[in-house]
Formats: sequence, C-alpha cells, structure tokens
Amino acid sequence: MPSHLGINHNAMARRYLLRIATAYAKEYGAAIIAAALLYGGIHQVISASSQPIAIGIIQLISGIARKAFRDITLSEYVGIPWVFYARVFAIGVIVIVAGLFVGLWANLRSERQSSATTLEEIQN
Repeated sequence: MPSHLGINHNAMARRYLLRIATAYAKEYGAAIIAAALLYGGIHQVISASSQPIAIGIIQLISGIARKAFRDITLSEYVGIPWVFYARVFAIGVIVIVAGLFVGLWANLRSERQSSATTLEEIQN
C-alpha cells in the first residue's frame, strides 16, 4: 500500500503482533506460570536444604578433629536454628504444590480446548 494514503504500516504491524502475543499468552500463560512456580519452589527447597547439609559436614569434621586432636580447643559453631530452615523448606514445598495444581489446571484446560476443536471439526 502506498504510504501517502495516511496508513501507518508500523502501527498495523504492532496491532497484528499484539494480537498474536495475546493469543499465545492466553494459550500458554498458565503453563508458563506453573513452570515458574515449580522452578522457584525447587530452587527454594534446594537452597534451604543445602545450608543444613553444609553445617552438618562442618560439625562432622569438627567432631573428627576434636577426637584426633584433644589438646586443641575448637570453638563450637552454632548455626541458625533448624526451625528457620524448616519454614523455608515448607514454603518451597507449598510453592511446588501450587505449581503442580496450576500445571494440572492448564493441562485440563488445554485438553478441553483441544476436545472442543475436534468436536467442531467432526460437526463440520
């Protein structure tokens, strides 16, 4: 189309791309949210459990050093109470469960939409 007619091709392209993006967001939005929740929950669980494991390894090495070298006085390392780690771990599990529910809902919704389209194809 000639540009002298006053039609802005760039604005038309933006509207077209916005419609495509909106369609993809409606179709895959729930799945993306579910994946993000699962990733966030798994990351939180792993980070919450790695710190107590490291503290346990340090205490094991400290105990071995105390038995081997009884004349050396070692200071006792007291970390953050386990209740803190349990809370962070539990929140991570809750986020994972929420991600699973959102993922199951997205899967059920996509199955319903695909079955509805197949019914329309059968009727036509």
